Amino acid sequence: MNLNNKYFVRGLLFILIGFIFILWSFDIIRINIFGIFNFALAVALIFYGEKYIRFIDTRPIGRAMILLGIVLMIYNFGVSIKFILAIVFLGLGIYFIFVKSKTFMIKKGVFKDSRSDVYVKEMFSVICINNVSTNLSSVKVRSYFSDITLDFLNSILESVNSVDFELTAFLSNVKININSSWNVVLNGEYIRRIEGSYKVVNIRCSNLFSLVDIM
Repeated sequence: MNLNNKYFVRGLLFILIGFIFILWSFDIIRINIFGIFNFALAVALIFYGEKYIRFIDTRPIGRAMILLGIVLMIYNFGVSIKFILAIVFLGLGIYFIFVKSKTFMIKKGVFKDSRSDVYVKEMFSVICINNVSTNLSSVKVRSYFSDITLDFLNSILESVNSVDFELTAFLSNVKININSSWNVVLNGEYIRRIEGSYKVVNIRCSNLFSLVDIM
């Protein structure tokens, strides 16, 4: 079973749908078509929104698709529209107060970092880190209620061809500048591929209510 083959997965999905329709046609199961349509639409919006959000030009579209998909998903489980709207506005209020306004954040400034293994953990901070390592090998970032800029434009990969980058962000703005000659992989997919370059930054990103820009 090759789940990495998209055509194989699609084939399994269509067989499953066909089997469900057979059971439905014999009244073995009862199906709420409207509910299934809402759920499928929510999943599709979130799935394709996550792809659009990776690129700067389509990022606003991706965010809107993901938000709409989440709202539809919650509504499909019987939660009232009023409650969903209340949560959305509360979340937006918290985001603007703690992240965009920077009212409660400590402005730490700009720092040079020559480490090959970078570890950053910030909470309620505004900070810019300029890495100048000559042999960057790994990066781990934890950002909570923070505004972080990570600049790797002057970093060099000497003895390795890949950098493992792990990012966790919650209610944060994170901007990552990566050397323009390096390939960039985000959560298993290339978002930048440079012909003839063997240097790769492999980013695993987990974010909740955060903006992550990879330049």
